[in-house]
Amino acid sequence: MSKKNTYFLCSVCGADYPKWSGRCENCGSWDTLSEEKKPQKKVSPNIQKAGGLSGSALKLHKLDEQSQSPSRLSTQIGELDRAIGGGIVPGSAILVGGDPGIGKSTLLLQAATAMGQSQNVIYFSGEEALEQIRLRAQRLGLHSPYLQLAATGHMGDILATMTLEQPALIVVDSIQ
Repeated sequence: MSKKNTYFLCSVCGADYPKWSGRCENCGSWDTLSEEKKPQKKVSPNIQKAGGLSGSALKLHKLDEQSQSPSRLSTQIGELDRAIGGGIVPGSAILVGGDPGIGKSTLLLQAATAMGQSQNVIYFSGEEALEQIRLRAQRLGLHSPYLQLAATGHMGDILATMTLEQPALIVVDSIQ
């Protein structure tokens, strides 16, 4: 067998090695390594160039297949809904960008409070104190029974909170 198409497998512990030796380094057993043929895999050249990453083959779908349009959550702001294709697709991420001071945080707060009238929404602030957000909401006359606030820019804390609370929407404003 060709050496590059084989490996050596320990019959005791299942450890594998690229070359034979008399002793398995994993379990310490002697004369338990046997030569095995590697299974043939069809690997994309891009995957090999990306450092040997592996994955599973995906089910492919035809472009012309009939599918159901995803349900969308309305932000209750007509122009924002139109700009993002009719509302927020559950499970999606939307990046709102622009120059400083143009109203991104205000727009996001308005959308979060509108959606927080009937469902759990969490607004994570990475730049402003919670009191600044509350003062802006008061100036705009915004109230929301289900909108909750947290001040952090740490992604681990955001993910842990999302997992625990399972909100319908999160706003992260912003992560640098």
